[in-house]
Amino acid sequence: MNILDLINGNNYGVFNRKIAKAIGLNTSIVFSELVDKFQYFQNKNSLVTLKNQDGEWFYLTAETIEERTTLSEKEQRPCIEKLISLGFIKKVLAGLPSRRYFQIDYIKICEFFQDKINSTILAPGPNLIGQKVQTVLAPRPAIYKEPDKEPDKENKKKKSPVATPIVLNSETKKFEGIKEEDIKRWQDTFTAVNVRKEIQEALIWALGEPRSNYRKSLNTWMKNVNKAHISPLTQSKEVSVPASEDEVRRNREFAKHWENQFEKNPKNQYGVQAKPSQVTFIFPNGEGYSVEYNLKTEEFLKKCKKATTRLWPTS
Repeated sequence: MNILDLINGNNYGVFNRKIAKAIGLNTSIVFSELVDKFQYFQNKNSLVTLKNQDGEWFYLTAETIEERTTLSEKEQRPCIEKLISLGFIKKVLAGLPSRRYFQIDYIKICEFFQDKINSTILAPGPNLIGQKVQTVLAPRPAIYKEPDKEPDKENKKKKSPVATPIVLNSETKKFEGIKEEDIKRWQDTFTAVNVRKEIQEALIWALGEPRSNYRKSLNTWMKNVNKAHISPLTQSKEVSVPASEDEVRRNREFAKHWENQFEKNPKNQYGVQAKPSQVTFIFPNGEGYSVEYNLKTEEFLKKCKKATTRLWPTS
């Protein structure tokens, strides 16, 4: 340690001789620390109220007092007991884990010192117990500092920039705010996902789920798809007999017909999308159900019936 740091004024303790003569040296030192901590919390508007207790309180550990005064817990104990007996302070244990809380009794202090100490040391204050006062005692113009809790400038982390929100344009019905770096990050993170395809799939869901920012939702979407290796809108595929070209064409016509029905009534909170390889039904709660065209028409209609019945109960 630098010798100049050792002997500079910041490492000296100050006590009031008149108070020490009245209540004892060690007691006056402990009392000064309690007042100092009270003012510290008061200036920060951090005094607290405790259950079943009146007024405002602050906590101070025996370790902190020892750090600042060299008085051990054993030496502090009779000092605190004397201050309690004089009525200068109150002490309770509260909280989990239990903490030692104190309260300064301004009136008792004034009454005790009125005939013992020159009134210039006493600052004017309201006739209240445990409430905020400008100054209880003024032994020194010190600002209390928590030991070993000074901010470490080197370890302060800079706040990361806020990501651009991803929003849904209601007119174009497209996401806005997705950058190429987002797509690359998703592709690198979720290797089993076709990111661009899933963005389009998620768009169908988003049309029925308004949000101010879809970034978190899309992250979750990609994570779930990567885990399942299928889109949340696409059901697990069953092995079926391939359909003929005519049947595939006919299935597409059915899908296009359902899509047109939806477009004629845009107020409906559901959707049908006739895609190149499958038809996707979106229900009012945002759930989706997809059926591929490459099925026998009878099987295709059977699979679609539970969706069309749900969208159009009379169909």
